[in-house]
Amino acid sequence: VTGGTKAAMISAGMEKIAKKYKAKLIPLESVPCKVIQNRNYNVLKTINISCTALEADYIINLPKLKTHTLVRYTGAVKNMFGTIPGGNKTNYHRIATTEDRFAHLLLDIYQNKIPQLNIMDGVYGIEGNGPGSGGQKKKAGVILASKNGIALDFVASKIIGFNPLEIKTNSFALKRKLFDGKIEIEGEKDIYVNFKKPIKIRLFIPSFMVRWVSKK
Repeated sequence: VTGGTKAAMISAGMEKIAKKYKAKLIPLESVPCKVIQNRNYNVLKTINISCTALEADYIINLPKLKTHTLVRYTGAVKNMFGTIPGGNKTNYHRIATTEDRFAHLLLDIYQNKIPQLNIMDGVYGIEGNGPGSGGQKKKAGVILASKNGIALDFVASKIIGFNPLEIKTNSFALKRKLFDGKIEIEGEKDIYVNFKKPIKIRLFIPSFMVRWVSKK
């Protein structure tokens, strides 16, 4: 496989580390995916999800701490969007161009393959108009871990200055009964890092154009 995910893995140094520890790197677009029926769906009645993810016995989810112009913040829930191979991500962006729909879409995916462990790299995050090149690198100096990805997102979004219920993946997860709202923090509490918030692109761009500028 050349380009795409494989090239990113090599650029990030993952291939070198994988060889050292005899791990196998699998770009998800290089393996089959499966169409599954989504029972408790809001946006996606069916989902094309990687067979590698579906068949995995244990998933460790490794999100970065980032702001996002469409959904304000992304973390553990959004990172599972990565189980959707290749061009399917683009198709899903096209059908969910508002904050509410994209948040529901992310939960539609997340609920079908919930990771057993979530470790967020917040040593350096992205603030402002992230998560791509429009954002700026920001030292937050935190690493967060949780068995529950939604609980992690509640805590992480609060750390960077959001009311966690302002983040639609958080509030919708409660409404859809994907999370009971119970959080117990072990370790340092009341951490706050001043992150620049994203400018909401939908306030300035017509809805039919949002899909071209809101990708990842």
